[in-house]
Amino acid sequence: MGNKTGYYPSSHCKRDSFWTQLALDLHELLDIPLSKTRRPTAGYTIIRAIRHAMTQALRRGDYVTIQSFGTFAVIEKPPRKLHARILSGTPFMLSRQPWYSQAHKAVVFKPGVTLRAMVEGDNPSYSVRKHLRNVAAYNQRQMMKGSNED
Repeated sequence: MGNKTGYYPSSHCKRDSFWTQLALDLHELLDIPLSKTRRPTAGYTIIRAIRHAMTQALRRGDYVTIQSFGTFAVIEKPPRKLHARILSGTPFMLSRQPWYSQAHKAVVFKPGVTLRAMVEGDNPSYSVRKHLRNVAAYNQRQMMKGSNED
């Protein structure tokens, strides 16, 4: 989106400029005026609220699905054996006991069909229709198998 608001984020920090540009885009899409200091404060509030809601859902162990975008989920990562070379940079073991990483949780993301198609450069509407046809054909085959078994 073009910046029509007259506010230009500082370019010294890419992370901050990304969130600022996203907040500006929200202001532009929702036709919200900027604050008196010409900053997208309402956009920041919207982003914080979405991020907070997603974080709380993931902490509870729920899936977060954004239609046409993808699904976020939390998985348990088991402990794994680490080699001494990874930890110390030396080719020999520093002790006779093997070292293990701690078990932890990780957030994984599975992109949706539409997002995948957009990234690959396909027409998303065609890919979605193709996906739905494949799902319908699969369901029809399963129904045919079920009726043949009777």
